[in-house]
Order: sequence, then C-alpha cells, then structure tokens
Amino acid sequence: MVITTTAISFILLSLGLAFCGWRFRVAFRGAGNSEANKKIGFLVSLYFGGFAFQNSIIGFGTLFFAQNASGLFYVLVAANSFLSLVAVLGVYMVCYIFFPRSSPQIPVIITFALGVSSLILIFIAHPQPFITPTNGIEWNMPAPLAVMVFYLLLISIGASFYIFAKLFFQVKIREIKILSFVLVVAAIAGIVDAFVRFILLHGAVADVRTSIYDVGIGLIGTVFIVAFLIFFTIREKLRNHS
Repeated sequence: MVITTTAISFILLSLGLAFCGWRFRVAFRGAGNSEANKKIGFLVSLYFGGFAFQNSIIGFGTLFFAQNASGLFYVLVAANSFLSLVAVLGVYMVCYIFFPRSSPQIPVIITFALGVSSLILIFIAHPQPFITPTNGIEWNMPAPLAVMVFYLLLISIGASFYIFAKLFFQVKIREIKILSFVLVVAAIAGIVDAFVRFILLHGAVADVRTSIYDVGIGLIGTVFIVAFLIFFTIREKLRNHS
C-alpha cells in the first residue's frame, strides 16, 4: 500500500462532503417542513452523499491500487460512473427546486448521454494511470476524455454553486448566508481546480497538474469540513434559542 497525495486529498474531500450531506439530512428531517421541503432536503443530502461516495472511490481506490495500473483503470471507471449519476442528480435537483413547472427530462437525458459517452471513451482509450514522482496519481487521459470529465464535474459542482448562490442572496439569517458563501466558494474552487487540471494544464508535465489538483482537492475538502462545523454551530444556536 502506497499513501499518495491523491488518496489523502480525495478521502479528505469525501469526509467533508459526507459531513455536509449528513447535517443537511438531519436539519431537514427535524424541521417539520412540508413534503416538498422534505424532498428538497432528501435531494440535497443525497447529492452530497453521492458526491462523497464518488470521491471516496478515488480516495480509497488510489490508496489500495496505487501501484496497480489495471486496478487504477477500474477505479477510474467506477468513479466516472458515479460522477455521471451525481451530475444527473444535480441537474434534476436544480430543476425540481427552481423550475418545478418545467420538465427536467431533456437536461437529464443530455447529462446522462454525456456520462455514458465518457464511459465508452474510457474503455476505448483505456488510459494507463501511474504514480508521479511527487507521489500523486496521474490518470493519463486523452484530451477528449479529459474534456468530458471536466464537463461532468462542471455540471455536478455547478448544481451546488447555483443552489447556494441563490440561497445566499435570498436568505436573511446571517449564519445561513455565511454557510452559503462558504459552499459557493468551495464550488467555485472546485470548478477552477478541475479546469486547471483537465483543460488548462492538460498538455503540461503530469507531475505539475497532478500536484496542483491534489492540493486543490485537499483544500476544498477542508473548506467543506469547515462548512460542516458552521452548520453544526448554527444548529446548536437554534436549539439554544428555542
């Protein structure tokens, strides 16, 4: 077993996402809201939980198969499959919350088609991941596949950005604004980090783009853990005032 920077950063991010998903689930379940709001709470928590699981596949997969190119390939397949599902869920969630009168069928189908196309391309290109000199995992994707993965991440993370950006401008409670701001910053950082890794530096030295990406993922994971702590503090304040 080789402990890589990729494993550490993605496990950290998966923990942060899981904490946030769990807290949102608890908050909505105990709020006594309408069925519609409970469904929103379920979708948001499922979104964070699904994203946490997708990142944990990469984290633990690169931990146990760091020196096994074949094992890393199937980690990539599994992670991409769940990323596609998270992207579909994110699109559906945004449509359900903000555009309830419009059918989500077309954007969901387009997103699902993108995910299936990326999965097919993975098997066609069959990239051979490897460990870089700085102990990170380079997925060795061809440019078309890297672009597809970036778009899936853009859609997935973009759903979180849209929801919490809207929440930031609509709510009046200061603590909720802070939480929303933290999650918006995390979403922007995730999109920028993915753009740098999969688009801007795709032709650069593998060691450079992998190191930058891993550091970014680790920092974003830390931000999500901070967001979880903020959410926990908010809940405690609300309980004390009730």
